[in-house]
Amino acid sequence: MNFLLLVADQLRFDWIGHSAQAKVDTPNIDRLIENGFFFAKTFTPSPICSAARACLANGNNYRSCGTKDNENVSLEKANYYRNLRDCGYDVRGVGKFDLHKADQEWGLDGSRKLQEYGFTGGIDSEGKGDAIVSYFRHGKVVGPYMNFLKEEGFLSDHLGMYLSHWDSRNKPRAHGGHWMNFSAITKLPQYAYCDDWIANNAIKMIDYFDTNKPWHLSVNFAGPHEPYDVTNEMLMSFRGKRYFSRLDFIPPPVANSQEDVEGIFVKRRNYALMIENIDLLIGKIIDSLEVNGFLDNTLVVFTSDHGEMLGDHDRWGKQLWFAPSVQVPLVISGPGILKNRISNTLVSLQDISATFLDYAKANCLSGTDSRSLKMVLEGESSVHRTSVTSGYKSWDLFFDGRYKYVRRKEELDLFYDLSEDPYELFNLIDDVAPDLVKNFETKLQQAIGETQQPLPAT
Repeated sequence: MNFLLLVADQLRFDWIGHSAQAKVDTPNIDRLIENGFFFAKTFTPSPICSAARACLANGNNYRSCGTKDNENVSLEKANYYRNLRDCGYDVRGVGKFDLHKADQEWGLDGSRKLQEYGFTGGIDSEGKGDAIVSYFRHGKVVGPYMNFLKEEGFLSDHLGMYLSHWDSRNKPRAHGGHWMNFSAITKLPQYAYCDDWIANNAIKMIDYFDTNKPWHLSVNFAGPHEPYDVTNEMLMSFRGKRYFSRLDFIPPPVANSQEDVEGIFVKRRNYALMIENIDLLIGKIIDSLEVNGFLDNTLVVFTSDHGEMLGDHDRWGKQLWFAPSVQVPLVISGPGILKNRISNTLVSLQDISATFLDYAKANCLSGTDSRSLKMVLEGESSVHRTSVTSGYKSWDLFFDGRYKYVRRKEELDLFYDLSEDPYELFNLIDDVAPDLVKNFETKLQQAIGETQQPLPAT
């Protein structure tokens, strides 16, 4: 079986699918859901780019994956890319891998370190912010996407969009706590927009694959990550839609006290348009599978590395324990998989690696927390995990499907009952029985390997 892994960057769980809070038009993702599973309770092991992608690659939880944040990364652990390559797969990828984010050097063709990861080939490219930071750090283009813009004559326009949000000293201005937290209309034509460039290269790789050899392709989109930039073509697609009201399309954030209502709406609108554009590109990629005769023998997985707060709780970006930050979409479809199923079983992003290796009949990653979803996908089980964890630097969370416990090093711990409080507005840490909190702390320690008595596999 072939494997197509489609990874968005910073896509929260509740903006696609049947229960999406925003009316985002995603017919191609919906088609994948109709032909497979939508896992509605999928968690990232860590809501930060490099750590999440390391966990996905090596099947470990955050505390065991070897990558602490975007600056402290490690490729030392075994990963599923190498295992697939070792058993005969043509392993390729395109887009924002984020597996060596700290050095911000990809090579103009995007091939640097690919063999070390375990890939046969591909194009590892800059993310949105990395492209700009690396350009000014090195004083030149050092990645494939910026090199493409340079060759097409669009580099100045792209840099100008960012520089317009910098101060007179040519330093980034903070927007809502982060220098990239702004909305904009890019001057780039649609084909030069980063996600389109990534998808077009993915289609070229699909055209290249040998029909007699199994392959794996990861397509790592740059969006819907901030800045919330859209092309004129994307904006016109929104203006051409006849929604009852703009709030019917884009709801306001939860527990938000910020006064810039119009600015918040524009960011959330542009976020939705980036999702719609990714959906359009996914449709083109799926069409390419069909044209090349791969569709009936390809497992297609769509997910994201982490979520996005989008102004909820007055926060933007990720790195937090709230659901919009740690929960991600997960859609899996392909041959032998039950169709049009919505599952509420708990899943971790790191389970993708075990699932691929299981379907490939390849060697598993020993000593990891990754668990194959194959039995659920084929109807042999309805339960995958009974709990999940996530963490980042000074906090870790444990969730059992109802209660979420968050242990914090220097602040008050948190305890939420998501059945009664789905938006996590009320911390119950002082109201619940101390024994219950202690029980959750013990389970958390076991789950992330702080004790010698791990939780039994489920």
